[in-house]
Amino acid sequence: MDDLFADVVGTPQDDGPDPIVVIAYPTDYTHYMDIFRTLIKTNEKSERMLQLTAKIIANNPAHYTVWKVRQDTLFALNSDLRKELEYVTEVAVENPKNYQIWHHRHVVVERLGDGTNEIAFINRMLQGDSKNYHAWSYRQWVVKTFAYWSSELADIDRFLEEDIRNNSAWNQRVFYFQFGPEKLTLALLQQEVDFALIAVEKASLNESPWLYIKGLMKISDYKYSQIPQFQERITKWTKPDSHFVRFAACCLIEVMDETSTGSEHDVDNLYALLIERDPIRKLYWEFRRKGKQV
Repeated sequence: MDDLFADVVGTPQDDGPDPIVVIAYPTDYTHYMDIFRTLIKTNEKSERMLQLTAKIIANNPAHYTVWKVRQDTLFALNSDLRKELEYVTEVAVENPKNYQIWHHRHVVVERLGDGTNEIAFINRMLQGDSKNYHAWSYRQWVVKTFAYWSSELADIDRFLEEDIRNNSAWNQRVFYFQFGPEKLTLALLQQEVDFALIAVEKASLNESPWLYIKGLMKISDYKYSQIPQFQERITKWTKPDSHFVRFAACCLIEVMDETSTGSEHDVDNLYALLIERDPIRKLYWEFRRKGKQV
């Protein structure tokens, strides 16, 4: 590969006149970065620049500047972007949580204007880590941009069947109802609350389905009081025994505030439990409790 750059005099990294701690880069990485600095000075856009960026990325896949120069070079040369996606897939498989790789893929797919194979790619990446933040964030962009809603709920169901504690999948479910084509009617809201409470029965200390219910209420046009027997159904998890679930108590407080249900004594007891069982938010619950006593 060095033959490609025989005409290039490398530009060393400038660490200043008296560097205190010089980074011990591998020799070949230093060599190719020196060449890279020279080429970007002349704004070179060439096939050899693509080869050079690939070489550097193999050593340091998080190098944002190198990815940006690669993008600019690809577009300037009108390169085959589908071939580039094949390259990005290879790099991503080895570096699934590298933000720069996901951003580069986003840029390339956006330029193509075609996300046909992206959900399959994302699903493949999520097999290794079903809570990969970068994969889910990219998935939201792909689904919303290309209107890939038809199979999204089925995919989310599958992820939750595999792991009921997959908070990323629960979050995606809120995203689906917030931005997707399916209107969140009262009947559908009731169905989704039932879905979440079934998950609670399986793992009551899993915060995700409780937050899912809260998220649904926030994006819907309805109130807790419109969901039949909701308060009665969650009360069993707010008793001061071994089955007490903080998330249920937090939810019940919101229901009581909205509906003005429950005696002053019951509400005060629930605040007292939260102050005792939720020490991180102790001052918050004391503040809320005082507001009720005014």
